[in-house]
Amino acid sequence: PNSITSINKNAFNSCISLTSITINNGVTEIGEAAFNNCTSLKSITIPNSVTSINKGAFNKCTSLTSVTIDNGVTEIGDYAFASCTSLKTITLPDNIISLNPGLFQNCSNLTNVIIGSNVKYIYDYAFNNCDSLTTIYFKGSEEQWNNIEISQEGNSALNNVTIVYNYEN
Repeated sequence: PNSITSINKNAFNSCISLTSITINNGVTEIGEAAFNNCTSLKSITIPNSVTSINKGAFNKCTSLTSVTIDNGVTEIGDYAFASCTSLKTITLPDNIISLNPGLFQNCSNLTNVIIGSNVKYIYDYAFNNCDSLTTIYFKGSEEQWNNIEISQEGNSALNNVTIVYNYEN
């Protein structure tokens, strides 16, 4: 209901029959591991009211193919989408400053990521084992991309991607 303001830690952890969810406006936070291991979850829509997606929120959602994140989100925690093996494309909100450790680790079918120009850091293992990653669409300039502090630890997938600069949806 609209009266809910947060989805707490482990709220739907391992709900293996959950296939989709739409979060109502008014929710501001998705707690740690809130949807962890929801292996049948195929789609999620995160409204503008949500500002924070915490650590491991969608970890091991192996059927997740559709993620819509509105621009209210300013922080996505470590391993939030790790091991989402069916995820192929994701658009990150423009307000994101850092791609935290393990964010997409083991997303073996991830091919495209759209990143806003405000990103300043890509931390350890953000793209670890993302062997299908081919293209990053970056909304900023080549100079802005070159100024991003990118950890070399566990991000070798970035060595072979095409970066499309000044991308507009």
